[in-house]
Amino acid sequence: AFQQIFNIRLPPQNSPPDSGVIECVAQPGTGPELHTHVSEETFYVLEGSVQFSYWDEANQKVVTFTGGPGAVAHIDSGVPHGYKNVGEAPSRLVAALTDASNIVSFFMKFAVEGKETDPLPDPPTDEQLSEFLTQAEAHGIHPFTVPET
Repeated sequence: AFQQIFNIRLPPQNSPPDSGVIECVAQPGTGPELHTHVSEETFYVLEGSVQFSYWDEANQKVVTFTGGPGAVAHIDSGVPHGYKNVGEAPSRLVAALTDASNIVSFFMKFAVEGKETDPLPDPPTDEQLSEFLTQAEAHGIHPFTVPET
């Protein structure tokens, strides 16, 4: 789930009022699990095949749909959501966010400088994963578990 690259394309300090744009490059089979945060997000798929998921509170179920280049998905603030690269090659999508400071700050805690042609970093160790999840919570990004019916 963590073999992804996130490029901050428009940091919040350069874009009032506290919005931001992040480019996400996900390897096949990877993407964030269902989670929530205060930011609204609009995703635009540039390359690959991406399955988006969100929790439909009214119907008490997870809704999924898959899109390729040109597909758009909008997620309101607080709605549990995630995505996954379901293709055989890396996918690339852009996420435009409102109230982006916390999320950008979260990603900057784990930022490493590099070029897009650099090899992917190794998957995180258990200790790094624990720190990642702790920092996510501290920055208002919360995992979501589908309620049992």
